[in-house]
Amino acid sequence: MKALKDQIVSVFHWKLLTADFVLYDPKTGAVDYREPTEVLHLGDDIALEVNEAYLTLYRMRGKEGEWEIGEKCEVLYDLPLEFPVGFNFGLTTEEIAKMSVLDFMLFLAQKKEETL
Repeated sequence: MKALKDQIVSVFHWKLLTADFVLYDPKTGAVDYREPTEVLHLGDDIALEVNEAYLTLYRMRGKEGEWEIGEKCEVLYDLPLEFPVGFNFGLTTEEIAKMSVLDFMLFLAQKKEETL
């Protein structure tokens, strides 16, 4: 298996795409909830999703044009964020992905201060 960093393509080849966020019924295994969501495709089956609650790095299920994230996907890393539902960062997922860790932490600290 290739190292994770070897699966990520150059920042110039990242692309936004729509993947379905899917939850399954635990009893039947049937789809219980499905909602399209925007993710940043980083290469192979790796995607970054950013919302007000989490910054999540997924190994998606499916194939090109039929990607899925959610319960049956491997979460490679999940960073909880502390913002109210519907909070808008004012940046795209791609802009956030290009930030250094320190810049992102400072950005979050400033946004948190502004929302309190």
